Amino acid sequence: MVRRRAERSIRRISAITFYGMALLLVAGCWSPRQYREKSDQVAQKIIHQKQQEALGRTNSEAFTVERPAETLRRRLLSTQELPTSSSASYGSHKLPDTKHEPEKDYPEPEKQGEPIGEVVEGKKVRLSLEQALQVAARNSREYQSQKEQVYRAALNLDLEIDQFRNTYQGLLDSIFSANLAGDTVTGVENTGEGSVTRRLKSGASLTSRIIVDLAKLLSNSGGSAVGLAADASITVPLLQGAGRHVVTEPLTQAERDVLYAIWEFERFKREFVVKIVSQYYETLQAQDQVANARNNYRNQVLATRRTRAMLKWDKDQGRAPGDLDQARSSELGSRNNWITAKQQYTNSLDRFKIQLGLPTDSGVVTDESELEELTKTANKRLQLDIPTLEDLRGEKISDAEAPIELEEPSPEDRGPLEIPEDQAISLALTNRLDLLVAREQVYDAQRQLYITADRLKPSLNLVADASFGEGRSLGSADLPNADLRPEEGGYSGGLQFDLPFERTAERNAYRQSYIGLEQAVRGLQSIEDRVKQDIRLGLRALVEQRESYRIQIVARRVANRRVERTRAMQEEGRQVSARDINEALAAQLEAENQVTSALIDYRLSELELQRDMGVLKVGEDGLYQEFNPETLNES
Repeated sequence: MVRRRAERSIRRISAITFYGMALLLVAGCWSPRQYREKSDQVAQKIIHQKQQEALGRTNSEAFTVERPAETLRRRLLSTQELPTSSSASYGSHKLPDTKHEPEKDYPEPEKQGEPIGEVVEGKKVRLSLEQALQVAARNSREYQSQKEQVYRAALNLDLEIDQFRNTYQGLLDSIFSANLAGDTVTGVENTGEGSVTRRLKSGASLTSRIIVDLAKLLSNSGGSAVGLAADASITVPLLQGAGRHVVTEPLTQAERDVLYAIWEFERFKREFVVKIVSQYYETLQAQDQVANARNNYRNQVLATRRTRAMLKWDKDQGRAPGDLDQARSSELGSRNNWITAKQQYTNSLDRFKIQLGLPTDSGVVTDESELEELTKTANKRLQLDIPTLEDLRGEKISDAEAPIELEEPSPEDRGPLEIPEDQAISLALTNRLDLLVAREQVYDAQRQLYITADRLKPSLNLVADASFGEGRSLGSADLPNADLRPEEGGYSGGLQFDLPFERTAERNAYRQSYIGLEQAVRGLQSIEDRVKQDIRLGLRALVEQRESYRIQIVARRVANRRVERTRAMQEEGRQVSARDINEALAAQLEAENQVTSALIDYRLSELELQRDMGVLKVGEDGLYQEFNPETLNES
């Protein structure tokens, strides 16, 4: 009695299951938007976990690849009414909907912080260095692509994790059949199949399945029957493919790929920041050269006027004296230099805009006050001992015969980042992320040795199957409903053995894995040597640029004094050739440009050294935090 009740309950459950699965398929499936949002949730969770593992910290904000709503590029295009080729210039959210758009209500980009840069119609946007770094983090296409690499690695890891989750599948099949030969037989066959598969990290694979049939005759007796069947199977590798370390190798590599992507993104941010700062200062330098060329042009015009006033026309020859011609030639040359400097500044500014991801025809300029701040900071940090003009004038004639002692760069003038070489190299070997990736890739190559060796083994699998129950179709619709009766089921088990007769590909892959290991080791050695070279070159560059800055400041004083002296002689009515005046002004222009160049070179050398040591910290907003050398003394 109990058994019959149980069987009736099973039939009811089977029918409910069939129709329930149909209802779930129709009404319960997720929309494309829900699938996308789920992928975002999974990817962000993985990235946060791996950031903690890779960097020892996580970002306070979600790691998203969605572009911010209020980018400077979009505001420039709209406010300054810049021409565009299509709506894509404003972003993907401005594209017109296509006929088969999967998400008609794709959300607009969200605001990420306050807008950077005040865009006012009819005025140019003046960006400070800090603002330029933030704009680059939001607008740069190169920066965005690197972020997406991290995101892709996280999604690939989720796919590998899915290999060890329960995998569910459902199939619903409804077929109307009509056999017009002889007695007409018509009917409907409904089949519902649900299965679950689970792969274990030991290598075993489990599959279970349940099948529900509903067969209904629409002619003759009009009978109907319910079919119910179930089966299960298990496969356990005993030789090839056995062992957690072999089975989970793709998962292990995917996890490490996420770490690599995070490290590479951090390394990219450091390089990117230095590149942005370098291009910002390059633009400032070009802007400063325009100002210097303008002043030089004015001075040349003034020198020509004074020469004309001082000289008399040679009436016999009917032409101006040669000095006046030379003054005029210098004036024209200085004008040409001024125009060229303006074009070079515009070209530099366009390159900088492209690096920031901004339209080249937009009204964006750099802030020239940044150069003044850089000068103040450098003079404060370096505290150079620069001789005065009085010191330069103090040499005596008798000193000409004195022995010459060449003065080496003074260690007392060194900047804060001119640290001992062994400490700098030690920092780099500890913090350089590309070196860290190379070390981990050596371990990857080591793992490939036993992975490829495992494929040389014969394949020996333990397999087992079980099935019970019966199906129903139109041909058996008059039979009683089927029952699940394990005691009447079919069971099998055994071993599958594949002898390793053909292993040419596996043999060669195993040999190549040792070659791959040697290549990985050599790659590590190469990067390690290059890291040391980068540090040594960086420290030398600091000394060279620091001394160059000191020399150029003195050279500028000398050049200014030379111009003042020739101008004073001219005002006193003393004979001064146009060549002397022109050479003095040219030397003054060169000295002004060289001071700015040496100042910027030293600042960039500081940032490049911090980048090469791996101690320059960069946030998601693009701003950086410099290394404090005083921490070396504390440790």
